[in-house]
Amino acid sequence: MTKLQKQIDKSQSTQDIEKKILVFNHYRELNLHQSNEQQNYFVMIDNSEVKESTINQVGEWLALLGDSLKTIANKELRAIMNETINYDKQLRGEMGAIEQLK
Repeated sequence: MTKLQKQIDKSQSTQDIEKKILVFNHYRELNLHQSNEQQNYFVMIDNSEVKESTINQVGEWLALLGDSLKTIANKELRAIMNETINYDKQLRGEMGAIEQLK
């Protein structure tokens, strides 16, 4: 498990995850617009490999954060569905009790 995954598991706050997604998207955009070559005094430096690996790594982090948000959303949805089903059962039980009283 990577350091990023451990951090996400510790604080499954959707707001924190959404902030990280925004930061990583911004970082990816900065790298996409950065030129592959930069001149350092008299030497031309080719950054294309570093740029490509950075963009790929940020893509992996974004996928991981997206999966974490999906997991959190699925847990919350299951809890809401269970609560609704239990409430429906209680209502039906109460309706049956009313019918018996008549």
